[in-house]
Amino acid sequence: MLVVSHGDNDHSGGAQSILKQMPVRALATSVPEKFSAWPAEYCLAGKSWDWDGVHFSFLHPSMTQLHLGNDSSCVLQVATQSKRILLPGDIEKPAENILLADPSHDLAADLLVAPHHGSKTSGLREFIGRVHPQFVLYAVGYRNRYHFPSPGVMASYRDFGVLQYDTVSLGAMQFAMGKNDLLPTEFYRLSHQRYWNGLVN
Repeated sequence: MLVVSHGDNDHSGGAQSILKQMPVRALATSVPEKFSAWPAEYCLAGKSWDWDGVHFSFLHPSMTQLHLGNDSSCVLQVATQSKRILLPGDIEKPAENILLADPSHDLAADLLVAPHHGSKTSGLREFIGRVHPQFVLYAVGYRNRYHFPSPGVMASYRDFGVLQYDTVSLGAMQFAMGKNDLLPTEFYRLSHQRYWNGLVN
C-alpha cells in the first residue's frame, strides 16, 4: 500500500514514479482525484487493517474534512503490541485541535514525524503533550525558505524531553521497533560520510 498524505508536491510529487516502478496494490490518500489512473481510496478516519501483527489506522480526515488543504492530510497511526508511530502529514493547529477533541483517539506515540515539518503553524503544546513521543523527526530541506523547523516548536518539544532529529543533519533515518524499545539503527549521513558533510550545517 502507498499512502499519499495530501496533494502538495513535496508529499505527492514522487508518487507517480513509485507507482510506475513498484508493485503498488492499494493507494490511500486525501486527494484520490490526483490519481485517476489508479483505484485510489480516501484515507478516512476509522479505516484500519492489520499486517503481520502490526495495526494500521487512519485517525483523520473525515469525509467532511477533505477541503481543508494541509489540514486534510492523512494521519496514520502504526502500532505494535508495545510501540506506536504517528505520521500526521502536513496538519496544522486546526487539525491538531480536531484530533485532540475526539475522545476516541489515543494519540500517544513513541515516534512522531513532526506535523507540517515543524512549522510554527503546527505543534500545539497540548498536542505535543498528548502524543508525548520519545522521538520527533523533522523532514526538512537544507536552508529551506520556510525556516522549518520553527525554533518555538523545537522549544516546545524540548520542554517535554523529546529527542529531536532532522533530515538536514542526519539524512535518511532508520528505526528498529522491538518488543520493549524503539531505537535508531542508522542515520545515513553518519554511516555514509562524505568530505562535504561537515560543510552542511
